[in-house]
Amino acid sequence: MRFLLTVFVLTLTSCLPTVSGDGIIQARGEVHNRVGAPIGCFLQLASADAPGRLLESKEVAGRFNENFMVPPTSATYVIKVTCNGGVAAERIVARPTAGPVDFGEIAL
Repeated sequence: MRFLLTVFVLTLTSCLPTVSGDGIIQARGEVHNRVGAPIGCFLQLASADAPGRLLESKEVAGRFNENFMVPPTSATYVIKVTCNGGVAAERIVARPTAGPVDFGEIAL
């Protein structure tokens, strides 16, 4: 009986879909606000083919180190740091990338 249960579980788990081969784009930096007023900043990922259509957006403040999951295919992306509705910094990234996208210090 235990053998049949083991075979059933192994068969069932082999049919489950798996996510493999996804790529990661890592973006890091630091936002400084010299004025002292509260700011709302976002790290935004878009395809370079359609830069107006966001693929993902993450709220960031101070020092950030964020990952975006992307398909394993070669593609070009636009990553922006927007604060209070304006673009504070922008990078164009060709995937696959060799390392993290470093925005450094962004002074507002």
